[in-house]
Amino acid sequence: MKSLALALACSVCMFTPADAGSGTIAAVNDDHADLFVSIWDLNTADNKLVWDKHRLNDGQQENLAVELDGDRKAKIKWTSVRTAGDPPPTKTEPSVGVNEGDSFYVNILICCASTRQSPT
Repeated sequence: MKSLALALACSVCMFTPADAGSGTIAAVNDDHADLFVSIWDLNTADNKLVWDKHRLNDGQQENLAVELDGDRKAKIKWTSVRTAGDPPPTKTEPSVGVNEGDSFYVNILICCASTRQSPT
């Protein structure tokens, strides 16, 4: 009976993802302007703020340390704000999964304004 209980406990451990510890991912500025970037680590209990309005220049890439889940994946939220503009444009991605060692791209990517047609 004890060996059956031990076997069941071990099988649960094998299939339950555990915290994988900390790792590194890279943020890449994929915009055509300099950005202030804030990043939250959603794998922490308190959604730790990792970067707070950290300047990331156009085309620049920087590593950051994050917590990884059992699949060795970071889960983050990011907000970017252009350093110039009145008011400066912003963008938020509420939930992004990034594999350990991979990069993710921050930008604003303001797209097309809606086109209005005149009434006929």
